[in-house]
Amino acid sequence: MYVTDALMLGGVETQLIDLILRLDRSRFEPFVVCLYGPRARDNYFQKPLTQAGIPVYMLDRMWSAADKLHIVNDLRRIFNTVQPDIIQPENYHANLLARLAKFGGVKAKFIGTQRTVYTTKQLRYEKWGNRLADTIVVSAEHLKTQLTQKAGIPANKIHVIHNAIDVPRFAAPQNSLARADIAPNNSRLLLSLGRISRQKRMDLICDALQLLQTQGKQNPKWNVLIVGPIQDQDSQHDLLDKRAKYRLENYISILPGTDTPEAYYAACDGVILFSTDESYPCVMMESLAAGRPLIISEEANAAMVVEHKKTGWVVPTHNIEAFAGSIADFYAIPDEELAAMKNTAYQRGKQFGVERLIQEYEFLYQNLVNS
Repeated sequence: MYVTDALMLGGVETQLIDLILRLDRSRFEPFVVCLYGPRARDNYFQKPLTQAGIPVYMLDRMWSAADKLHIVNDLRRIFNTVQPDIIQPENYHANLLARLAKFGGVKAKFIGTQRTVYTTKQLRYEKWGNRLADTIVVSAEHLKTQLTQKAGIPANKIHVIHNAIDVPRFAAPQNSLARADIAPNNSRLLLSLGRISRQKRMDLICDALQLLQTQGKQNPKWNVLIVGPIQDQDSQHDLLDKRAKYRLENYISILPGTDTPEAYYAACDGVILFSTDESYPCVMMESLAAGRPLIISEEANAAMVVEHKKTGWVVPTHNIEAFAGSIADFYAIPDEELAAMKNTAYQRGKQFGVERLIQEYEFLYQNLVNS
């Protein structure tokens, strides 16, 4: 039984859905519980789960303390009804509340999961709550180090299963976009793809271009496309306000979210991922699989997947001057060097196949059931 905060179109959710839909159904019977439904989040992934015959329990709760108490009771009731062999929560609230529900005597094996950097508060919860988990799965070695050093969790209780994606989807996309439809001239196109949120900080692109303008380095070939749904209205306001204030409307275009991101990767020349709070983003893997180098923050590259000036530019988080310099480098690099960087990025991206993710999880599940 998988428990998730939401079934919206996002990186963590995509990882989860890829896993669930590809499980060997002759060996595993998946169920899904979603804490926050249509009232709080969109339900993008509910349809493919239902079409695959996977039961989805949609709790449709909100964010209040009372709602969270209801969620614990809802989960306990569902766990006792279905009696799963394994419970695996995804996302912050799901991990915390599912453990509280299990505390009521549920006998299933329990897998705690984490795909992003732990906050101080989350580490406190893990220090207390890890006793309710049989094992903890993290997506990268630096997250395992966080748990062992800052939460005191034994290393042998932690499994590292790296994130993965459907590589062929991005390496050889079935969907395509005419470059002229999204880039009005023949200049190089930078893509920033993801939710417009406090985490992604897409407004910092405006700050970087403004800094280049004040330094007299304005480039008529600037062409940045931002594609993503609005998760946070304040972040959307900051982005639009800065674009207008710095007079960047001719250089930065903004489009809503898409369920065919591979088409946008194919149409661009490079990707911006200057997140300030992220550790193993899907955009990073998708970009590399598509053969597109990234301008990426150290925070988003915490797993050290992108190599500086080989598969992109790795920039100190929050350093706008270095960020601006990397954008200038992207537009200045000769075509043949950019082509070589794209090929190196593609070779790196081929290592993120989802088949490996499925095999490692199925092996873990079987061992837990047999133990």
